[in-house]
Amino acid sequence: MGNKRREHYWYVEPLDTHTNEVFSRILPPQNAKGQIQTNKGKRNLWLCASFGDVVLFRESREQIKISFGVFVQEGRNGAIRERTKLFARKKSRPQA
Repeated sequence: MGNKRREHYWYVEPLDTHTNEVFSRILPPQNAKGQIQTNKGKRNLWLCASFGDVVLFRESREQIKISFGVFVQEGRNGAIRERTKLFARKKSRPQA
């Protein structure tokens, strides 16, 4: 049997007006999806081209002073879910 990987669609939610302005300058206008139903209610989301965009925003958030949430959709018709622990640091295991 083939192991067909599902497509994932990544979204960012600006948490302030400055972040929304930054996204509007970086992402294409058609990626502004407006109010979309998620597992956390309706949210103002921007569609990213790939997970790489999410990583880039995460790595530059302090330099360009942006604040945002991350959401993912598995497949075209999947539910859009918040990813709160996506970049959480893993706890190091104590040395024996």
